[in-house]
Amino acid sequence: MLTSLITANTTLDVNYTTTVGGEALNRPMSDTEICGIIFDGFLGGTDITANTISFIVYYLAHYPDVKKKMMEEIDRTFQGDKTGPITEDDYQKLKYCEAVIKVVSRLFTVVPSIVKGTAKPDEIAGYIEGSESKKLSFLMFGGGLRICPGRKIAMIELVCLLYRKYEIDLVDMNAPLNVESIGITACNELLVKIKPRN
Repeated sequence: MLTSLITANTTLDVNYTTTVGGEALNRPMSDTEICGIIFDGFLGGTDITANTISFIVYYLAHYPDVKKKMMEEIDRTFQGDKTGPITEDDYQKLKYCEAVIKVVSRLFTVVPSIVKGTAKPDEIAGYIEGSESKKLSFLMFGGGLRICPGRKIAMIELVCLLYRKYEIDLVDMNAPLNVESIGITACNELLVKIKPRN
């Protein structure tokens, strides 16, 4: 994540951009901006990632065919390696895993209070955006230059690190999901059985 922030908007950035909406954007992030994003990542990313993982575990336990297909993709990608680092190439291969995470996040949004509209229509880079929200859109990590820098960790790495090493099942399949929503939707308790995979 730190590398992504340091190289953001430099010639080393894979998404290097010199202008946004016709305005010059010719500087890398400052140290203060980088520190702020890292702080946000640790503070906000911890709760959001932990709760998202809880919801993924819950839903995968209830949809064993989906879990099986995701495990097959993880096994095919890592070929039995349970401890090696996850590379960019691995990340690109995990499309089904990514889809599972996005679907669970759409069904059970951890941060439902993010405003998805504007007070009045606004023009951005020549495109006029209306004030109403798009009911069928879902941008879990935002987009563009300010896309969530921790998205790879939140999207793939934790799930892969869990599921490529361990079998994870619910203690009680009939227990309802125990959640509370105050600003974020938090999983209060999720009893699981964890054992190493063979």
